[in-house]
Amino acid sequence: MDELSEEAAEIGAVNTIQIKEGKLIGHNTDVSGFEHTLDLLEVSNGKALIFGIGGASKAIQFAFKKKGIPFNLVSRSKKEGFLTYEKLTAEDIEAHSILVNCTPVGIFPNIADFLPIPYSAFTGNHIAIDLVYNPETTQFLSKAEAQGARIMNGLPMLHRQAQKAWELWQA
Repeated sequence: MDELSEEAAEIGAVNTIQIKEGKLIGHNTDVSGFEHTLDLLEVSNGKALIFGIGGASKAIQFAFKKKGIPFNLVSRSKKEGFLTYEKLTAEDIEAHSILVNCTPVGIFPNIADFLPIPYSAFTGNHIAIDLVYNPETTQFLSKAEAQGARIMNGLPMLHRQAQKAWELWQA
């Protein structure tokens, strides 16, 4: 890349390359896609719990920072500053109204898989978002919805990412 957008530089990941005046400019459209998801769900406040610490998670963190929404991270690895699945409690779930799966757990063909978290702590006050969109309703979303949580899969995010990439390519 000759240049990086502010988002791509901070996130540390590029998923769209724009060619402008002979230069390759790296962008990350995950942020725009996730902001669109938050808008659809009318999320403007609360506290978030992000499952996973990979590239998608970093984009979600960036979006939450932009919106001023505090968050905590959950990882399978024991690292300073992160919660782990094995130590995650019902109280942790209750303390966060926005729960986002940024892992591939539950994606086709492994549709029976789900995150090892206390789903019984989900309520109608929770919003569960899974970046996975195949299957349409993952086990994570199904278990959250069964407890009354509002849910959304990653398809609206994917659509907005594609729209944003098209806009960049046409600019």
